[in-house]
Amino acid sequence: MDYVIASNLDELNELLSSGDHKAVMIGYELSADEFFGIAMYWGDRGAKIKRVDGSFLVKLGKSTVLPGDEI
Repeated sequence: MDYVIASNLDELNELLSSGDHKAVMIGYELSADEFFGIAMYWGDRGAKIKRVDGSFLVKLGKSTVLPGDEI
């Protein structure tokens, strides 16, 4: 699977929001609050999060609603 690596929360959200990347690896230490914030925000929009080699991968699904696409 092809993915890019985000080095901070802002970059993660920017990469996912752009719609140019179907999967983004979280390449930084994140707190539990950040993890649950990401899970709630992107999970509500249809993204999936899974653990891969000790890191988390956020994967956009076909039905993921990107920011700005909401009706």
